[in-house]
Amino acid sequence: MYSKRVIDFIDVCLAVTSCLGANSMRYSHRHNLFYSPKYARLLCRMTALFLLANQIFSLTRISRYFFIPLEASKDIYGFNLTYFFLLASAITLVCFYLIASDPPEFVHTLNQTLHYARYLAGRWVPEKKAKAHPSGPLLEKFLYLVAFIVGGFCFTGPAMSYLMEPNPGQWITLIPKENRTSLLYWTFLTFIIPFHSTELNLNLPHGRSYISFNSFRSLTIFPLQYRTFEILHRRALPILSPALIPLQALFHNCSLFCNWMLLTHWDGMGVLRIALIFGELCMVTFWMGVLQIGGKFYTGSLKNIESWKQMDGANGYFRKWRKSIRPLCIGHEGYYFIKRLKALKFGNAIINGTFNMLITYNNL
Repeated sequence: MYSKRVIDFIDVCLAVTSCLGANSMRYSHRHNLFYSPKYARLLCRMTALFLLANQIFSLTRISRYFFIPLEASKDIYGFNLTYFFLLASAITLVCFYLIASDPPEFVHTLNQTLHYARYLAGRWVPEKKAKAHPSGPLLEKFLYLVAFIVGGFCFTGPAMSYLMEPNPGQWITLIPKENRTSLLYWTFLTFIIPFHSTELNLNLPHGRSYISFNSFRSLTIFPLQYRTFEILHRRALPILSPALIPLQALFHNCSLFCNWMLLTHWDGMGVLRIALIFGELCMVTFWMGVLQIGGKFYTGSLKNIESWKQMDGANGYFRKWRKSIRPLCIGHEGYYFIKRLKALKFGNAIINGTFNMLITYNNL
């Protein structure tokens, strides 16, 4: 009736979504049964509560439009967009209610259905006809379509929410615009890092030139300007750096999961193999790029301090000032900062983690 690829695909989907709090079930290949672990039930209920809280928040924010005429195009756009997401979230809440209201009964019913389907296919249906029946391929294509729609919605929803103007139903609208960090992030990336690697280095390699006046690097001006730059850097970094540690862990664990699924379930994954390979390559490339930029920034800071030995007319005050400078880095002070070899160490950690995971899995 259905192929082994269907079970493998369901196993992969349940493993991913249960860790993200999207459902409360898992599938055991060893026992050929569905089950509902406690952590998955807890995460699922927490997700449902967060969605419900967001529903109430969105409804509260747009309720004021019920009592005033909508004249401005911006108000009409915000109301319609928020109402659309409100309806989409309501559909999600209904699905969560079906899954999380009574997980043991839901799991027991699934196991009985699975057992009876296997019993029918093995006892009363010839193997040749069971393989030729179109219900199996149709079920497989239907599951792929559902996974594509759900995955696409989960990706395009946050992406569009980020790229478009925030609508009244989003929590970020409670934060004043002057405190949002996206502009600070792009300013940091496009201004601070290039400026740091050129204008603060007194010994530029051949072929590179300064964009500032030579007086900027004079004995009286340079220490003051560097301290200004350092203060800006140390003020901006605590806003952006708390995300580095959890992002490092997430990218690392997601890469390990993709490797494990590809190596242990390659034959039964079908088209999902391409999605996992492409997803892992994108994640690893992006994060190694972040680590490479951070490592280059730290190395450039070391080179800058070393180049200050060539300052014309350097006196005792300037030499003491140079020795008091600590290299600038990208990271969370006291916990984690990015050095030049962090990208290689990240790749090495993925390789070692994959081998250790396979050894542990084979010893079970």
